[in-house]
Amino acid sequence: RGATNPSNPVWNLPGNWSLGHVPIMAPAPGDKADFNNASQPPCFVNSAVAPAQFITGDGNPTVTVIVNGGSLITSNYAGVNSANTIAWNHFSRLELQNGGSLISSNHLWVGLNNNARGTFVMNGGTASVLGMFGLGWNGGIGTVLVNGGTLNLAQWDDVNSIKQYSQLDIRAGTINIANDRTASIASYIANGLITGYG
Repeated sequence: RGATNPSNPVWNLPGNWSLGHVPIMAPAPGDKADFNNASQPPCFVNSAVAPAQFITGDGNPTVTVIVNGGSLITSNYAGVNSANTIAWNHFSRLELQNGGSLISSNHLWVGLNNNARGTFVMNGGTASVLGMFGLGWNGGIGTVLVNGGTLNLAQWDDVNSIKQYSQLDIRAGTINIANDRTASIASYIANGLITGYG
């Protein structure tokens, strides 16, 4: 399920995966795209890809870039643990560029477990998280830098979405959070966990 060490590090090439094919979401439960190989070069998403789940920074550092025209969408099968993770237990960076898109149909964790250092950089494009959104959710450290584009969040935890040492830094662009989270956002700002336009 893990990405290999390709000379042409494009996601949508079958030979770049230990599966022997590009990870797909159907039939259920689908394939997990797990970036867990040492010396993994940056992986570029330049077309539409649709795994059941993706996990980066699993035992080794990784970089993934969704470029103009690239889209990454994951499934949300009932009863299947298909949460997506940027930095499972290591360093990992995911960058979304202008014209790219990301749809996490389940939770999205940035910097999940102990020793994880995850960074999600939005330089444009659109990212939508239909499940819970968490930075440093289970002991790691997660950073989200919004330099442009639109981030849509369907779920938000008033206490746990941004844990200590993690940060949501809004420099430009737009973040849409479902429901009225005014008090929660104010608390995160007061504690230095949300910064913006500074």
